[in-house]
Amino acid sequence: MLTPVRTLLQPIAALHLFCYAAAAQPMTGGARSGALGGATTALDGDMWSRGNPAGHATVHRPGIAFFTSQGFGLAELRLGAAVAVVPTRIAAISLGAQTFGFEEYRANEFRAGLSRGVGLSRGRTVYAGLDAVYHRVSIKRYGSTAALGLEAGLLAQITPELWIGIAAHNLHSPARDDTDLLEQKASFGLMYRPYERIRVLADIQKAEHFPWSVRAGIETWPVPALALRAGAGTEPVRFTAGTCVRVGLITAEVAAERHDVLGWTPGVALGVQW
Repeated sequence: MLTPVRTLLQPIAALHLFCYAAAAQPMTGGARSGALGGATTALDGDMWSRGNPAGHATVHRPGIAFFTSQGFGLAELRLGAAVAVVPTRIAAISLGAQTFGFEEYRANEFRAGLSRGVGLSRGRTVYAGLDAVYHRVSIKRYGSTAALGLEAGLLAQITPELWIGIAAHNLHSPARDDTDLLEQKASFGLMYRPYERIRVLADIQKAEHFPWSVRAGIETWPVPALALRAGAGTEPVRFTAGTCVRVGLITAEVAAERHDVLGWTPGVALGVQW
């Protein structure tokens, strides 16, 4: 009698676990973002740029990167992602793919974006970006649903030391089969760079159905081949850290996030730029 009952409860327990973990927002968006506490709305030069689509326009060399993380050490919350960015004279072109979940629940994402910098004056440039994101969710024995979302952002260098960024995700409130809405999110961020090798970042974010979140991070390059990173965030409370090693065209990164309740999430990334 126990086996049929256990079989019946497995998908329910699995979905409950996923919903709880999703609410806790396990690490996404690359190892750099993860190590900086997700404070990336005003971050420049990041191939992932999930915090702000305009960031792709600040990537000056073509490249490709891969990232994987495992939420709270659980195989059911494993994420894999890839991104490619190609700067051109007209605009930077970005492509990305991501998969998250396990047999009972699988969420896939495919994105394509364009971003461009517009010079306002000598040394002053405003960057703008737009991403189209195709979301697909499938639940075993219940079917699947999909929707297309739009993400937009602006990024600007106010002074030689200060950058400002703003971004909106799923800004047109797309419906999945007219029964559910993709989560809308807005963020505002600052980046202060007192020295060339130091970045201090702060974000304020608001996601639909979740309270305001404050995030902060710091990145330093003691030598050109090595970066050290740390960060923190609220809603939920978490602390992050990571490092990056750059050898020639190859960049290897690791990150770790400590959730106040659920524990550790590790992440690793590998990228090539030429």
